[in-house]
Amino acid sequence: LRLHYGLGAATIADEVRVTWPSGQTQVLNGLAANQDHLIIEPSLAVSAMPIPGLSINLVINSPMEPSASFATGLSASTTTGFPIGDGRFIPIDMGALLTLTTTPGNFIMPAPNGTLDATGLGSILLTVPPIPSLTGLTVYAAAAIGNPSAPLGISSILGPTRITVQ
Repeated sequence: LRLHYGLGAATIADEVRVTWPSGQTQVLNGLAANQDHLIIEPSLAVSAMPIPGLSINLVINSPMEPSASFATGLSASTTTGFPIGDGRFIPIDMGALLTLTTTPGNFIMPAPNGTLDATGLGSILLTVPPIPSLTGLTVYAAAAIGNPSAPLGISSILGPTRITVQ
């Protein structure tokens, strides 16, 4: 849809907050006035079916935020999420799995943080331990994309992305 907003005499929009129908939120800063801006919803998805013993990638696609830093994590649930203090929240719950997967060097997501490339793509290696009883397990992934000029330094919150081990 095309939306038109008046900025009066301002030459830039200091902040544009987008809440997508999926529930994901995005904050864009410094959009120039008197121009059309194509705003594309960012996404977080898995690259393949998760199977015990297999490594796959969590893939972030955020074309509006090239070269931005990001952090990812996994959680066993999305019941409450946790607030980040500006009215938004990360849509996965705190717990042992989130603590483990956000710690650099862990065995599930060894490098949970990264930087998007010049087109806004990024990926994180995710290894499903080779334990057959994990089949049927569902976890949830989320990502936060950083921008120093955004509220609390977070411009976009992605997820929850449901991941069920096959």
